[in-house]
Amino acid sequence: MKVSNGGFEPAYNVQLAAMGSPMGGPVTVIGVQVTSLGSDKHSILPMCEQVERRTGLELSEVLVDGEHLTHEELLAAIAQGRTVIAPIPERWDKSEAPQAPAIRRWISEMKTEPMRRTYRARKALIERVNAILKDRFALRQVPVRGLHKVLCVFLLAAVVLNLMQHGQSLLT
Repeated sequence: MKVSNGGFEPAYNVQLAAMGSPMGGPVTVIGVQVTSLGSDKHSILPMCEQVERRTGLELSEVLVDGEHLTHEELLAAIAQGRTVIAPIPERWDKSEAPQAPAIRRWISEMKTEPMRRTYRARKALIERVNAILKDRFALRQVPVRGLHKVLCVFLLAAVVLNLMQHGQSLLT
């Protein structure tokens, strides 16, 4: 993967999707993607497709980090009937370049308090999963090389995390 110092290192970009209540309780990992790309861009729609295929649910609302957004992917998600909830990328809000009407509407909507409140829920979901995987499962670095092997490690970690989150209810 190309890294910030301009060089290349053996690294992987792991994207996760999770669902649960932002008010607490169990969180379920429902999507795992691994790439060797140094950017999170263009990962929203593939993750949505993976989650829909895996769960059978149709995703109408998606909370994502602002680093994931591109105009093209946001417009495609809107065209698919999805509400993408994310912080407005600074470069978009301050841009003088003409933007599609759907992008301008999205920016206005994201500035509302209900959308900001909804986005804050993201931390209680995916950031908790990230913390568990990095700290409790020691997955800041992976012990294998290759996209398929890294994907297997994170899929297994997701299964274990899901069992830890839901295990008690499965036993009763």
